[in-house]
Amino acid sequence: MSNLIKKSLIALSIAALGASAFAAFAPGMSATAAEAEVKSLAAQGASTEAIAAAALAVGVSPGTLTTAMLAAGQDAAAVVAAVVAAGQGSDAVVTAVAAAAKTAGVPTSVITTAAIGAGASTATVTAATASGGATGAGNTGGGTSSGASSFSSAPAGTSSGGGGGGASRT
Repeated sequence: MSNLIKKSLIALSIAALGASAFAAFAPGMSATAAEAEVKSLAAQGASTEAIAAAALAVGVSPGTLTTAMLAAGQDAAAVVAAVVAAGQGSDAVVTAVAAAAKTAGVPTSVITTAAIGAGASTATVTAATASGGATGAGNTGGGTSSGASSFSSAPAGTSSGGGGGGASRT
């Protein structure tokens, strides 16, 4: 039942944007071109959800779309949730969104919460945020994390940033 509701909301979002959204987005477009379209639609009052639904409906890559929406200044949690929901929480969409968001510096905790809230499977989100993407997001303690073992038994996202530290050494 909730899947039917999601599909209905996506269809309504696309209908609300009208044909102009479909003309604006195109399969294979660059992140820069997609960013310009995101900014244009946002300036017209389109919601993050409507923009994501329209772009994915015409074949814009979820990773490219995520990158473009973040670069356009959209809220990170809203972008992750909107693209995941528009992609109906499919594993491929979740993986692409998580990789793009991590590369853009979005903290893993934000990606995880937003993606799961939008209907993604916890296992898929955990796997997607544990692999690839940007490194060091959230490691604000200074130094590097090279001293931390990659064989930690802690679940993904709960290990503290490693090495270095914020303390001044005089």
